Amino acid sequence: MATSTLAVPRRVVARTVIAMAALLVMALPGPAGAGQISHDQYRFEFDVVESQFCGDMTFRIEGVYRGTFREMVKGDQHFYFMENIHGRREFTNLDTGLTVTSVSNWLNKDQRVIDNGDGTLTIYNSYTGHESLVGPEGRKPDTAAGSNSNVFVVDHAGTVSDPSDDVLISEEVVGFNGTGAGGDGCEIFRDLTSIQP
Repeated sequence: MATSTLAVPRRVVARTVIAMAALLVMALPGPAGAGQISHDQYRFEFDVVESQFCGDMTFRIEGVYRGTFREMVKGDQHFYFMENIHGRREFTNLDTGLTVTSVSNWLNKDQRVIDNGDGTLTIYNSYTGHESLVGPEGRKPDTAAGSNSNVFVVDHAGTVSDPSDDVLISEEVVGFNGTGAGGDGCEIFRDLTSIQP
C-alpha cells in the first residue's frame, strides 16, 4: 500500500470525509435512470481534540471543508461520484500552543465500478490535488501534489443503483503518484510545533 508524504493529516481527513459522506448519503435521491445527475454544494466545519496524535501528542484540529459533489448513474446502472474539495485545517499542539496550517484542494472521482456478482461492488477511484503545510512564522515544510489511486469494496444491499444503503467493506490506497518534500508526517508536526531552544 502506497502513502503520500502527508500521511498524518490524511488519517484525520479520512475520519472527517466519512462523517461528511454519511451526511451526503442521507441527502441522495433513490434509484435513478441512466444519465440522471445530482449536483450540490456543502460546507463542513469541525473542531476536535486528538489526544493521541502521532501516538504521544495532543492536538486541537479546527477546520472547514467546502466543495461540490455530483452523482450520475451511467449505462451500467451504477452510481459514479465526483467531488471538488477545498480545505483549511489548523493543527495546534496543546502542549506548546504552536500551530501548523494545512491548505488543500482535491478532486475525488470514481473511475470505474464493477459488480462482483456476490452482492458487492468494487469501486476504482482517484483523489488528485495538492496540500501545503505552513508552520509557525511561515515555515513551509512540505507540499504534496499528485494522485492517490483507491479501491473500495462495498456491499450494495441488493440495490445496485441506490448507494444510500451501501456498507463499506474495505478500502485501500493502491498507489500515489506525485511530488512532495518527503519525510515522516509525524516528525514534521513534531518539529514544527515543539518549542525550540
